[in-house]
Amino acid sequence: MIVPELPEMGQEKELSVSELPEEKKMIMPDLFDKPVYTCNWDPTNPQCIRDLTGLPMEECEKTCKTSTYGKCDFDKNTCEICTLGADKECVYPMNYC
Repeated sequence: MIVPELPEMGQEKELSVSELPEEKKMIMPDLFDKPVYTCNWDPTNPQCIRDLTGLPMEECEKTCKTSTYGKCDFDKNTCEICTLGADKECVYPMNYC
């Protein structure tokens, strides 16, 4: 399978199917119709990055956001907001805790 080289971030160029070599049109006919993105789940700065598989940018941006994390306070039976990476007990997303 021929896999095209992706451009650097910010260097993307919209390609129409007519601009592609014939062999790429036959192997991956829908790949270049619209660019697709996947979330890079960095805990402090998640970003939608261009990928060969994924979602349109609008869909990626709906879910690719920082999460609030918490740690359990078993004495009070509560969950306290904390900073992921700064506290070793801070391991759960708030919706889980």
